Amino acid sequence: MPPVAHRGNGWQGYRALRTISGTTAALLQEFPPRPLEGLCDGRLAWRSPETIARDRHMQALCDAADARAAGLLSSYAINSL
Repeated sequence: MPPVAHRGNGWQGYRALRTISGTTAALLQEFPPRPLEGLCDGRLAWRSPETIARDRHMQALCDAADARAAGLLSSYAINSL
């Protein structure tokens, strides 16, 4: 996990967090915005590259299951008419 100061810089540079919390001049001075690898996908917690890959894989599996379920539901609705 990155040091606290690096996380502060990353959080200031992370658009998803800025829209929630806003920024102040004092925060920007103490923690100038910089990208931080591990902050992505709208999540506010730092994650390792391995965790990001696992989370994205799981999301893809869920999205595929949702798409299959939506297809089944729409074909059921059509067949029941």
